[in-house]
Amino acid sequence: MKTRALRLKRLRRSISEKLWDVLNRESQFSSQPSARRKQDRDWQKRRLQKNHGISPESRLAMRSSEMELILVYNAESGFFNIIKDSLHKIVSPSTYQCNLCALTYGTIRMKDEWKAFIEELKIPTEFLHRDEFLRKLKSHPHNVRNAKFPAVFIDKGGKISLLISHIEINECKTLKDLMNLITRKLAGANP
Repeated sequence: MKTRALRLKRLRRSISEKLWDVLNRESQFSSQPSARRKQDRDWQKRRLQKNHGISPESRLAMRSSEMELILVYNAESGFFNIIKDSLHKIVSPSTYQCNLCALTYGTIRMKDEWKAFIEELKIPTEFLHRDEFLRKLKSHPHNVRNAKFPAVFIDKGGKISLLISHIEINECKTLKDLMNLITRKLAGANP
């Protein structure tokens, strides 16, 4: 009985420390709607400039025939949602509803292996939360009906269509499985 109480006390302390770390790290972004999205956006800008020589401003002017990969998390955007999701992954990872996030992110930041994989794709990539993606769909022509998340979409010439369904993503058990799935699907989508 004593060991159980001690384990619970350690777990509470661990959760408190991790929450404190999250709050300290993310507080600098508190005015932003989503700290994870800002971090991803900054990283994408640097990657585009490095790999493609494209400035963030000229990205909007890219030819419409270009292809863009859109990865959509099964989570809402916002600072408090990030905190809630991080805690959920710590406390009960088996019930976490976004396998895309669970595979590609640690508690707080994107996994280095995933970042390297995205860089190697040499395709502009956008990471969106569910609510952000649904807003984007309103302003773009699309071939998406009753989308379920997480999912991966492809934007070809300004038209968005499903590339990888939530079922396929949820079947991935490891990050390697997900990377292989994306590589295979992109090969089929871009002959």
